[in-house]
Order: sequence, then structure tokens, then C-alpha cells
Amino acid sequence: MVNYYTQSVEGQLSLLQQRQPIDEVLADKNTTEKLKKTLQQVKDIRQFSIDKLHLPDNKSYLYYADLKRPYVVWNVFAAPEFSLTAKNWCYFVVGCVSYRGYFDEQDAISHANKLNAENYDVSVSGIAAYSTLGWFDDPVLNTMLGWKEHHLAGLIFHELSHQVLYVKNETAFNEAFSTAAQRIGIIEWLVSTKQEEVTNYLNYLAAYSQFQQLLEDTRAILTAHYESDVSNEVKRKGKLEIIENMKQEYQVLKREWPNNISFDTWFNRPINNSRFTSAMTYLEHVPAFLTLFKEVNGEWLEFYQAVKKLSELEEDNRNKRLESLKNSDIEMNQIVELIKTRRI
Repeated sequence: MVNYYTQSVEGQLSLLQQRQPIDEVLADKNTTEKLKKTLQQVKDIRQFSIDKLHLPDNKSYLYYADLKRPYVVWNVFAAPEFSLTAKNWCYFVVGCVSYRGYFDEQDAISHANKLNAENYDVSVSGIAAYSTLGWFDDPVLNTMLGWKEHHLAGLIFHELSHQVLYVKNETAFNEAFSTAAQRIGIIEWLVSTKQEEVTNYLNYLAAYSQFQQLLEDTRAILTAHYESDVSNEVKRKGKLEIIENMKQEYQVLKREWPNNISFDTWFNRPINNSRFTSAMTYLEHVPAFLTLFKEVNGEWLEFYQAVKKLSELEEDNRNKRLESLKNSDIEMNQIVELIKTRRI
């Protein structure tokens, strides 16, 4: 554990040492026009997040760092061979989370191999950005750039929302809240800047919802299979068959979507229990937070207060409330109309 904390501290310090004020990068004659354009977008997005989403106004995203690598960290996810309960790791500041992050990809792979030898299902994912929860002034990273403008905006909204509220030992709650804030924030951004793209984004979210439902349905089938009274050999065979059936269902599903929408990247990697647990960590409670946003009539400050009150409930009551909110069948076009009405 000491070695792990050492690499974490050294990695964070290295990141901070490489950052430069964005205004200086913009003024540098050696900065490419492409990077200047993107960093100006970042400045606009950051100001929008403060003015319209009431996200923290601090020094986050006032700096830029080129790390000379594709990801800032690599996260290791793990789950037992016959369980969809994620393995947790516990740390001093953030509490317990369902992943372990490394600043060096080989370190992540090495730890994943050890867990695999212990019969865990394991996956390693490159991560473009993360939040230090306000402990440091998070910079914009080269790993965050290269996406469409509204996806870049969503990433910034997601990470800044972690500074609004973070509950120790509640990864699923934290990530669902930030993912909901990200999606609603993107709609706010598009309504404000590029209304013609709202429909395309809604089409993407509709496909994403079907993708999520496929994962949830498959997870339920796998859970029942793992809990059945059969041998481990039968469980292994059935596990492969269930995952293969999911892949075939995905091929049917995506025929209904616009050609520019797919989740092939997710399906092209080996699928195991850890892939399910990591995906559902971000997705499971998102509809509940969307409903909560609607309940407060789309007022961001009231939304944050409502989320805080929800976080303060005892676990059983909080889960019941989340489940009731989740089952409201909210549609994203309702969020769009709510935002448009509020903006008039």
C-alpha cells in the first residue's frame, strides 16, 4: 500500500508541475491554432459552468498540461469470477471506491495480473480526466482534448460536479450524480450555443439508454445464473453463452440507431464481470438524478441542495428514494423542454 500511495503522490505532483496557465499557452506564438481554438473553448465552457450551472468558481481548468500520453491514469476494476459485486479499495481521503488508479499503465496491468491470478475477473481502462475534489487546481489535460465541443463540455461539467458533492464510500451515487449533471449540462450548453445539435444528442442518449438496458438485463440473467445450484464448470460455460447472446442482441439493437452512433468500442474489448460492474457504476442511478432535476423545475442550486439532502439519508432510505425516482420513466426531451422554458 505504501508503494501505491507513493506512485499516487508522485503522479499528482508530476501533473501539477507540468501545467501552465491557459492564458500563457494562448499567448505563446508556438502554440498551434488548433490547440488555441480548443483552449478558448475550454475557457468559454468553464465560464458557462459557473454562470449557468453554478459549478465551483475556483482555479480548476485555468491551467493546461500536456502529459505526452493518451490517458492521465489507468483504472483497474475487478469482480469475483461468479459475482457482479465489484471489489472495493479504501483510501484515506476519498474512502472506498470500486477501482484502483495508476499513473503508469504498466503498474495498472501488473496489479490486474495479480488479481487475475487470484481468480478475479479484471479489466484495465484508460481514464481521460479525474477530479481531485478541490484539493488541487485541476488542469485541462491533453487527454481531454480531441472530442467534440459538447463532449468536452460534458467532461468538465462532470469533473466539476464532483467538487459540488462527493460522498465517501458511495461510488455509484457519486458517479451517477456527476453523469446526470454532465448530461443535463450538455443540453444547457447546446440549447445556449448550438440548438441544432440538441436532437442529435438526444438520439445518442436514447441509444445509450437502450445500451444500458441491455447491460442491466444481461446483469440480471448473469446474477441468477451465478446464484443457481450448478457446478462451477456449468457456470463458466453458461457465463460465456449469456455474454455471447448479449453481443448478438447488441448487433440487432444498433441497426435501429443512426449510423454515427454505436458502442462497438465497449463490445470490442473482452467482456467479463468487471466490465459490467464498472459500466453500471456510472449508469445505474442516473435516471433518478434526472427525475430529481425535474422535480426542482430545473433550478441548479435547488438540484444540488436536493442531492445533498438525498446523500444525508440513511443508506436504506436513500436507496428506496433512488429506486422510486428511477422508476419515474423520465425522458430527456422533458429535460430539454424544462431548460428551454426556464431560459425564456
